Amino acid sequence: EMQSAPSLENPIMVLETLLINHSRTSLPYRIGDTENALSLVAHTKGSISIKELQYQTNTARKTLERAFLHYLGLTPKLYSRIVRFNALRHAIDKMTGGENLTSLAYKCGFYDSAHLATEFHHFSGLSPSSYLSKNRDLRNISNKDKMAELLQTGESPEKRTPYNKDAE
Repeated sequence: EMQSAPSLENPIMVLETLLINHSRTSLPYRIGDTENALSLVAHTKGSISIKELQYQTNTARKTLERAFLHYLGLTPKLYSRIVRFNALRHAIDKMTGGENLTSLAYKCGFYDSAHLATEFHHFSGLSPSSYLSKNRDLRNISNKDKMAELLQTGESPEKRTPYNKDAE
């Protein structure tokens, strides 16, 4: 086709068309569908079922799985579990004394607190209560350090301007 073109512009147009068509078909999976699936998982904080994800993206289970493996190196299920774990960890970090793990489990899309504990331990190596305890200890240490600095200097470390030697 390129050799039979009458001018130099025609072979270039033929080649350009060929490359554009090849680039459209060379992507193994539609990026838009994968991005849409990632957005849905993020929006639901990982609590969307794979079946619902398939329905929302109009993608077959195997195609969705292959796309996730190709672009992320993870299955949709594992990616959803990781997103849900991160949402859970943030929720635990913000927990007040009045909340319990059972209500948090339902809020984060778990069936019960045992399922939450198993999933949390799988990703963190700690039980939720151990994590919460260590997190509180760290906050207390941080607050004690801030309080000690406040008592020594008379001002909050966040409000203090950094020392500038050149300003003297």
